Amino acid sequence: MTTSTGELNQILNELKCQICQGGPKAGKPRWYKCLQFHDICQDCKETDGNLKCSSCHTDIPNKRCKFRESILKMRTVRFKCANEARGCNEYLEKKEMKIHETECSFRLVQCPNVFCTKRIVFTKILPHLDFKGKIKTIKYGEKTTLYFPVYKNIFKNGNFSSHPLPLECNGMFFLGMCRESKGTFYQWVQMIGSVREAENFNYTFEYDANDKFQSKLSYTGKMLSIDSVLGHCFTTNYKALKSQFMNEDEEIIHTITIRNLKEEARDEGNEESGISDDDDNEE
Repeated sequence: MTTSTGELNQILNELKCQICQGGPKAGKPRWYKCLQFHDICQDCKETDGNLKCSSCHTDIPNKRCKFRESILKMRTVRFKCANEARGCNEYLEKKEMKIHETECSFRLVQCPNVFCTKRIVFTKILPHLDFKGKIKTIKYGEKTTLYFPVYKNIFKNGNFSSHPLPLECNGMFFLGMCRESKGTFYQWVQMIGSVREAENFNYTFEYDANDKFQSKLSYTGKMLSIDSVLGHCFTTNYKALKSQFMNEDEEIIHTITIRNLKEEARDEGNEESGISDDDDNEE
């Protein structure tokens, strides 16, 4: 007697971890059983090797369930989204699901405000930040002057972190961010979007000092996603920056230019082929 792919998927849909109550996850085929044969998922077991089963409180041996693992590695097996409990109804094969989960609208993201430690559903991040009409509209490829307030009440132990500065362009939202720690000033831009979406953008900061110093600073960096871990960003000596580029209202003045690299590449391709935007409207 053979078992169809549909039957296997139905069996796997009933598989539940006795600790987190979650089901099979794409790209995580390892499952374990406690001494009373309750199922334990890869995340729960491998995060804490000394964990005990929630149902019977017995130990969970390190031996993996090869039967479940072999099924979960089958190419045709389909998975529910890890964000199902928050409202996602996607049901896809492993490769597609792994991509989907990085961009799922129901995924949890860390609030970018350093004064908040909450993880928020992606679709609710803007209401959570509650900018109250303070979002600044910009245009791709054009310089926009920004004023980063560095208020004394956001200093802690001699350091500070700014509240996110919201920017909007063609329905996409970006957050200007800056931080000072141990004498070094850090600045970057995050996109409220996935890592894959952020790869289509970059940003440039430009600083023009006052007449007393007549110096300039410029930095171009890769756009960070709200899902990204902070990596490369603009850094400089904070005291020098403060003396040269901060106004009397304790605001750091500079310009920002955000570029949509995908759109620029498309426009360049149209120019080389002789196709214009007007051609798209011709019948």
